[in-house]
Amino acid sequence: MIPTGTVTFLFTDIEGSTKRWENHRSEMKSSLARHDAILRETIALKNGHVFKTVGDAFCVSYSTASDAINAAISIQLRLGQERWGVPGGISVRMAIHAGEVEEREGDYFGPVVNRVARLASAGHGGQILVSSAVAELVRGLLPDSVTLVDLGRFRLKDLSEPQTIYQLLYEGSRRSFPPLMTLDSRPNNLKPQPTALIGREKELATLGKLLSRDDVRLVSLVGPGGTGKSRLGSQLAADSLDSFPDGVFFIDLSSAASAAEVGLAIFRALNIGETEDQTRGPFERIANYIGTKQLLLLLDNFEQVMAAAQNVADLMARCPQMKFLVTSRAPMHIRGEHEYPVPPLGLPLRHPEPTAVKLSQYESVRLLIERALSVDPSFLVTNLNAPAIAEICIQLDGLPLAIELAAARLKVLSPEELLRRLSDRLRLLKGGPLDSPLRQQTLRGTIDWSYQLLSESEKRLFVRLSVFAGGWTIDAAEALYDPEEGDAAVLDDLSSLVDKSLVVRLSGKSEPRFQMLETIRTYASELLGRGSDELIIRRRHAMYHMHLAEQAEPAQYRADSLEWLERLHHEYGNIQQALAWFRSQGSGGEGLRLASSVGWYWRRKAFSTEGTKWLELFLRMAEAIASPIQRINAIIQIASISTLFDIDEPDKAKLIERLEGCIELCRQADYKTGAALIRVWLSMFERNEERAIVLQEESIQIARAAGEAWVTAWCLIWASVSRVRKDIEIAVLRKRINEAVSLSRSVGDPFLECEALHGMGDLERYFGNGRASIPWYEESLRVARRINDRRLIFMTVRCMSTANEACNDHERALGLRREVLRLAHEYGARRDAVHSLYHIGEIILAMGNLDRASRILASASKLRVTLFQGTGSGKLVDMRPELEKRFGEAKSRLEDLWAEGQAMTMDEAVAYALSDQDSGQE
Repeated sequence: MIPTGTVTFLFTDIEGSTKRWENHRSEMKSSLARHDAILRETIALKNGHVFKTVGDAFCVSYSTASDAINAAISIQLRLGQERWGVPGGISVRMAIHAGEVEEREGDYFGPVVNRVARLASAGHGGQILVSSAVAELVRGLLPDSVTLVDLGRFRLKDLSEPQTIYQLLYEGSRRSFPPLMTLDSRPNNLKPQPTALIGREKELATLGKLLSRDDVRLVSLVGPGGTGKSRLGSQLAADSLDSFPDGVFFIDLSSAASAAEVGLAIFRALNIGETEDQTRGPFERIANYIGTKQLLLLLDNFEQVMAAAQNVADLMARCPQMKFLVTSRAPMHIRGEHEYPVPPLGLPLRHPEPTAVKLSQYESVRLLIERALSVDPSFLVTNLNAPAIAEICIQLDGLPLAIELAAARLKVLSPEELLRRLSDRLRLLKGGPLDSPLRQQTLRGTIDWSYQLLSESEKRLFVRLSVFAGGWTIDAAEALYDPEEGDAAVLDDLSSLVDKSLVVRLSGKSEPRFQMLETIRTYASELLGRGSDELIIRRRHAMYHMHLAEQAEPAQYRADSLEWLERLHHEYGNIQQALAWFRSQGSGGEGLRLASSVGWYWRRKAFSTEGTKWLELFLRMAEAIASPIQRINAIIQIASISTLFDIDEPDKAKLIERLEGCIELCRQADYKTGAALIRVWLSMFERNEERAIVLQEESIQIARAAGEAWVTAWCLIWASVSRVRKDIEIAVLRKRINEAVSLSRSVGDPFLECEALHGMGDLERYFGNGRASIPWYEESLRVARRINDRRLIFMTVRCMSTANEACNDHERALGLRREVLRLAHEYGARRDAVHSLYHIGEIILAMGNLDRASRILASASKLRVTLFQGTGSGKLVDMRPELEKRFGEAKSRLEDLWAEGQAMTMDEAVAYALSDQDSGQE
């Protein structure tokens, strides 16, 4: 069993393995295999658990410190007795440390793990280093032949306070080694950090390789305020210390205001003596002093002294062995610079709902938890508060400064209450450590620092860009300017804002797209709200997106529908904001134009509730001014969206009345497309079967007369399968849907094609031809997967499962139902998930696994009641009587299984239903 709680770690690493691999690859291959065999055998004998290997390094955990020490000694003795094929042999350095850690999925996390890695890197081949924590654990327990020698106090490269380090001596061990490779082994002025660095392993590995390249002299860590650039830079400098024999030096430029002050700061950090020629300028004296020394200078907070960039370039030219590491909110833009945008910390996902166990894998959450524990040792993450903790990190964009300031508030606020107050984050998040720079003591202060460095035109654009929700394109940014103002400088200013880390360019888009981190946008939005032109800017934003939606609407049944759908998807936050703006200003006509133009998007994305809400609202607001065709189109969209969910009888009656009224409006306006669509949607809600059939046939006739292929295809599909048509031969209906398939392909719209293919599958299934329906569903599913439409994928997989169930192909039906369950759970569709659990239970019951079926059906029964009060699941038959019949006299067994199933949470029930034990009695 893997050790947990207080764990002792043994880390090993072969000294100089890289050069040996380069010079003696074949010998090293066989030697490494023998090395690994010795370690694994000895570790197993000494009760160790290998939880990770990285190259030739072993990471091992033990329940006791004595076992770890015994293992380390045994390994060193065995390695020393081995005859190695590689020249120089193999020499392994080791470190042992202990402490409280978090175990997750077979790996360990926390400062203790980082500390033992740093301790191992300080040693030499054949040496075993031991921390003071382990020394305390084994005090009085070591045999006389084993001793711990106090080597002194050293600063490790994790930038912690000095630590006492011991060397383990035993019979046959080497006694003397070179000095430890700690921070004290090279000249430096790196200061101890008050807290451990959380995460950033990936960034440190990437940057370490970059900085070690011979052709790289200048690396700039660029990012907005609060991303942890200084902390990352300091750790990178510490990790790189061994590559710079003449030292690594941190230069704080936060108070510098000119190139001369930058030179003075470097001068002081290097402690350049007065013997240097006083008649020369500071940078020339610095260059003379450095000469060919191998130095690394970390210039921190360079953004406000960009005038010194040329001086840095001159120093690089005159000092060939010196390198620069720079932290800044903007790049320097000089030759040889390698920019590295510092990303926010890793964020959790909102769906599926996070649990306490899963949360700690994310850096941002680990930071929040660590800092919260520092102010409240009783702070605890539970499944109840885990969603709030995840959302706090998400809303704070993973910015370390913001997360640390938020964690301080957890001393008096619950995670749920803190989350509720984040709408006022700039006022809430303050009170950072008093020994930190003033700009880092409040969230507002760190953003204000960047804002004050902008030009007037950059400030104007920065404030206006806050109107966008979810990002924008260059065209959209230019639309915020009046022609008389001129937008010529927008591109230049936007580029500058990207450089200065106040705007992020999103990758992977053919058309450049930009966004602000939400925390920065909140700051800019406050400034917009104080300005005199807020109403003008917000109206320009809303009108731009209204026109964009109207441009997209005709493409819904064209070959470029996918491109426009993706464009609307990217702009959806802006569209929502524009809709809200039109509502707030009483602009019903413009709101109706926008809502009607995105109705097709709402249907395809299955945003049924939101879509009908906006359409109904603006229909009321624009009642006196909307044209007949505008009203007809809005009602068509409402009807289209309403087919995606069950509507209650009063709403259905109201919709039927509206659709009936539109028939006359279409006639008066000679609007044939509307007349055809109104009839086909009305037929789907009409209670009278004969009336519905008449409407369906009329819709096809009118659509053909209108001459629009997509309208004809749509009417052919829904007039054939929205009801089971027993009045027409199936051959006629097949012919109609085949025509719809051909028409959909002629217009090039994959969504329409998918609907048509799915319609043919429905037709065969309705007429009892389950096996004949499956190939049509499969073809529809191929198209749905190609366009990645989750609604169509979900709908088609569900119908395929039903068809396979009807054909008694339980294995295939089960696999499909599981996919339906996975999709429903992934997207938070809880009602569909409960339905899927029920059907999976039915299938497993049919396959003969009574125990498993009972648990799943019990969980579905309980969740149906607890989540939905038993409503909306009328088609689900109570399977308890059937189970009682199957169990016969073993009813007590059924009661136990039923109780187990009803005790499951949604997550537990889903995981159980998706697992592999599907058939045969358990």
